[in-house]
Amino acid sequence: MRAALERLLTERRIARLWHRYLLARDVDAVRAKWLEAIDRQATCIDADLAGPHASLDAREFLTRWDGYM
Repeated sequence: MRAALERLLTERRIARLWHRYLLARDVDAVRAKWLEAIDRQATCIDADLAGPHASLDAREFLTRWDGYM
């Protein structure tokens, strides 16, 4: 998951999609939905030996995210 997010961020794909489709008023709702999904899958996400704290990293990223990178 971390590698995929990093690649998307590096290539600025996420930012382009958000600028095009996500309204500022929707950022909090989208963040909450993603944080909930991370919480549900945390055990599976953290099972990867290459990223044993990947769910925490993902939560931190989403908590700081403003919707527009």
